Amino acid sequence: AQHHGGGGGGGLSRGKLWDGAVQAARNARVWWLAAIWFTAICSYYGILFWGPLIIQQVIDPTCKITGSDPEGCPGKTDPRVLLLSTVPYVAATAALLLNARHSQATGEVRWHIIVPMALCAAGLVLTPVLQRLPAASFCVLTVATAAVWSIYGPTSRLWAETDSGA
Repeated sequence: AQHHGGGGGGGLSRGKLWDGAVQAARNARVWWLAAIWFTAICSYYGILFWGPLIIQQVIDPTCKITGSDPEGCPGKTDPRVLLLSTVPYVAATAALLLNARHSQATGEVRWHIIVPMALCAAGLVLTPVLQRLPAASFCVLTVATAAVWSIYGPTSRLWAETDSGA
C-alpha cells in the first residue's frame, strides 16, 4: 500500500509544500512583512510586560523601576494598576477599528502601517524618557499601545495580497 500522508487525500504533497516554502523565502515582500510583524510582536510584549510597572509608577511616583524587581512597587496586586491597564487597550481597540476602516475606505495600506509603527516606536522611546513625568509617560504608553495594535487590519490585508500574488 502506498502512503500519501495526511487524512482524506487532496492535501499538498511534500514536494509542493517545499516548493511553496522556497518560493515564499525568495519573496522580498514576505521578508518585509515578517520584519514588520517581528517588530510589532516585540512591541506587544514590551508593552505587555512593562506597561503595568509604568502604570504603577503613575499611581505611586516613589516606585522605582530599576530592573526586573521594582523597589516598593506592589505591581499586579494593586487593583488601580489593573484598572488603569485597561485604558491603553481600550484605546488600542478604537485605533484598530478606525485604522482598519480608514485603510479599507481609502484602499491604502502601507501608510496605515508605517505611521502607526512610527508612532509606536516614538512612544516606546519616550515612555522611559518621560519616567519622571508619570502621567505623560502613561499617555505616551497609551499612544504606543494603540498604534501598534492598529496595524492588525492593514497587515492582514497585505498578507492576503501577498498570498494571492497581488
